[in-house]
Amino acid sequence: MNIKFAVKSARVGFTKITQEEAARHLGISLTAYNRKENGKAKFYADELWKLAQLFGVSINIFFDRECHNKTQDRGCTVCE
Repeated sequence: MNIKFAVKSARVGFTKITQEEAARHLGISLTAYNRKENGKAKFYADELWKLAQLFGVSINIFFDRECHNKTQDRGCTVCE
């Protein structure tokens, strides 16, 4: 499964939630969360669902082709 929008970008861009808080919410260790967020391991779909709820965003930001201008430095290439 390809993640279109990085979990770290969502966590930092939309919330002030720490990695520790996100790991606790998922019921995994900080090390496991860090590995997933940095792309060394994959998130399961249920974990992405829980993170979307925690971050207060739609799970679609991780998969769908939506505009994410808020967190892009160079502008949105999807909406052009």
